[in-house]
Amino acid sequence: MRVALLLVPVVVSQERCSIEISIDGSPQVLETSVPPPDRNKLVEVAEAFARTHKLGAGAGCDSTQCVAGRLADQLAARCAVDEYRTRLTREQRCVALGDQRVCANLAPTLLGTVPGSVVAHCQIGLARTFPAVARSIYEYTVKPLGRGDVFFVLGSPQASRATALEWRAAFDHFSVAQLLVADGTGQLQKLQLCFAHVEAAEMAAGRRYDAIVRNRPDLRWERAVPASLISRTSVTYCYAFVGVCPRAYVDSSWPCDVPDSPNATTANGHPATPACAPTFQFSMARSAPAQERAERHLYKGSERARHLAAAFEDLGHELCGNLQGKRFSG
Repeated sequence: MRVALLLVPVVVSQERCSIEISIDGSPQVLETSVPPPDRNKLVEVAEAFARTHKLGAGAGCDSTQCVAGRLADQLAARCAVDEYRTRLTREQRCVALGDQRVCANLAPTLLGTVPGSVVAHCQIGLARTFPAVARSIYEYTVKPLGRGDVFFVLGSPQASRATALEWRAAFDHFSVAQLLVADGTGQLQKLQLCFAHVEAAEMAAGRRYDAIVRNRPDLRWERAVPASLISRTSVTYCYAFVGVCPRAYVDSSWPCDVPDSPNATTANGHPATPACAPTFQFSMARSAPAQERAERHLYKGSERARHLAAAFEDLGHELCGNLQGKRFSG
């Protein structure tokens, strides 16, 4: 049985909200109350739905429990419209990253409070070294593109052992619209969840963002991205690391899922421009300095390295003998 989340623009009433799921081509609706119950209750509702429709796989899952978790998170995002609409002051949000508890101040969305251009930034992926690189992400990717709401969908594995104060200081660089942890999900599922929240913020504000940026929380940026990227009529990207997508091109079926390719000129049927360094000039920021140096060294021998090398420092050959042929997890 095939299942796909359609996340059609369902009108959220004062009492109910819903998502539409396509099962073997037949639309089915999963709904809950507004405001939604906590995640555990949503998972129970979604699991009952999944068992009723015999959903043992789909949406990137291979079990009913996994499908239920995906459905619950997407339903919560759809129901978040009221959260974005009523958030009038900063409010603290704390989440568990492994055995750590990290907190950020969620802000009223800029989209809903200021006129003019606003960009939505999806920071998705393993939290890893985020506290160490947060300032570079803000200074070189968020700030150059103008006003931006930042949606974080993070994973716990390999999360930095920074202190609670260091985590909070890292988030304080941004206008944080949302902070979520989605363990057990891949990049695409995190991106889909982020975009569901982007849509919820747009529904609450009654207007849309100008562009969607997908980025990772473990990149150290070394040069500002051009401000002109948000006015381009093509998707601009560097492999699957980072992409800037015109809002008109993005929807729930393609949430700025840029190609992991050095030379693709289309993305989901839209014009695409591959542009690594110097347009996107960054390096990986790993937890262990030796791992970071090794990965940079190894990139230089790959096809991908030819496009990223300008962003990486020269490392010499001292690691070559021990590291030849090895790779580190993404």
